[in-house]
Amino acid sequence: MPSKSNKEWANIVSTLTGGYKSVANYYDEQEATSIHVLTVLKEGGKVCATIGLMDVQHEPPTEILMDSTSEDVKLENIISMAAFFIMKDGWKIKPGAVFETLVSEYHPELELKHLLFVPQYQWGEALSKVELEQGYIYPLLAVGITNEELDFISQKGVSALENLWEQNNINVLDWHRSSSV
Repeated sequence: MPSKSNKEWANIVSTLTGGYKSVANYYDEQEATSIHVLTVLKEGGKVCATIGLMDVQHEPPTEILMDSTSEDVKLENIISMAAFFIMKDGWKIKPGAVFETLVSEYHPELELKHLLFVPQYQWGEALSKVELEQGYIYPLLAVGITNEELDFISQKGVSALENLWEQNNINVLDWHRSSSV
């Protein structure tokens, strides 16, 4: 059962993003662990957010956001898989963290194979540090990156990749894009 803070979070995201919203419960393969995922279908794509990741022992408390310029990408499956690695295996997320091969589990046809966690930028300060009844959470945006971009990060760092994206006007919300390097 979602807590009051979980519901607050879902309402904040759905209000800011607009569109048709739904919430579904996703289970791991053993059906032992679950996470709620909010999906908001909007003109020109969809937004997904975990609901309840903030309740896991993770400092600082966080939730994951994903955004896409198309509706055909299985963001719900990808975001729930990332949440399960955090909840069950203790994986840590922070700006610059990469979860390798998660995208390719559901979309082997895409060039984007991995998830890179970055501060969200689409909604400004409203979703950077969110005050809820239980305290603050610090949501992160998960964007897809290619093998070449992963190699670039290991050589030059995340900031260099973000600068490259900015200089070349790369739309990181386009999950069908090619590598930027």
